[in-house]
Amino acid sequence: MRKYFFTILFLVITLPLFASMKDAKKAYSQKQFQKAIKLFQEHIEEHPNNGEAYMYLGYIYESLKNFPKSILMFRKAADLNISTKYKQIIYLKIALYYNYHQDWELAGIYANRLLKVNPKSKDGQKIRDRAELNRGNSSTNSNTVSPDVSNLKKHSNDPEKAIYFLEKAINENRAGEDVRWELALLYMKTENYSKADATLQWLISKKPKNKNYLYKAGIAKIRLGSYQEAIDLFEESIANSTEK
Repeated sequence: MRKYFFTILFLVITLPLFASMKDAKKAYSQKQFQKAIKLFQEHIEEHPNNGEAYMYLGYIYESLKNFPKSILMFRKAADLNISTKYKQIIYLKIALYYNYHQDWELAGIYANRLLKVNPKSKDGQKIRDRAELNRGNSSTNSNTVSPDVSNLKKHSNDPEKAIYFLEKAINENRAGEDVRWELALLYMKTENYSKADATLQWLISKKPKNKNYLYKAGIAKIRLGSYQEAIDLFEESIANSTEK
């Protein structure tokens, strides 16, 4: 009898936890953001140390283009109970955000945190080195890049012109993965999400386990309103987090 009693007690305690998270994730996948926010917040009130709920709030506010609040949610998630795989993605997102805003102190902090959980992260290394360089510290030698990517840097203040040169390289069959990746990032920056999605799908077809391609494709799907596809891509990115 005691065995059954504890089994029933366990179910009574845990089922609401799983149900509330399931309902919140469902609302998120159906683009019912306000409902999802309410459900995740209710879950947090009962389980304040659950980092996953904060992580999903980060994704929601990112979808709503409230990036400062999104980053705040991601920072909270990273400080709470959450798997190492999720932490890798969260630390990268935060480091990229501060890198974009040229907050080199925080960019360096979160890049270093990323490297602690994944020392082989090339993105983490690049952001850390850039942060150190801009804080006046020594940096590593820059990697060689293709002529087309170098051309992109010449037009970094003119995304449309950079896109023109990269598209030209592709049309002339001079483009490798690095060119298409930079082009996908530029499409995202200029909010041309359909082209970004198409380019990322090409990259994924070549390297289906590349976590960066999968993750960025997930962001593109969110912008296009394909939320379930976005979730699937994020899950694949997490599953392949050790891939280079």
